[in-house]
Amino acid sequence: MHYIENVSAQSIGAIYGVTARSVQMWIATSRRRILRETRRLMAERFSLTSSQLDGLLGLVQSQLDISFRNLLDKPDPQPG
Repeated sequence: MHYIENVSAQSIGAIYGVTARSVQMWIATSRRRILRETRRLMAERFSLTSSQLDGLLGLVQSQLDISFRNLLDKPDPQPG
């Protein structure tokens, strides 16, 4: 909801009956879990060292943030 639909933490909190701070903690926890699992899978699949992973993920993250923002800014395509 937060990333795809751009719903604020406060609005999500109202839906689930929790504070915006709780939602922010959920989001932060989810990001950490995704990063940890991504690192584990990449290290396993590509036999990368920790420093190689750091460099690669830093590069990917910077491009992903830009791509994600661009994707969210684009209007939905018009039906044909």
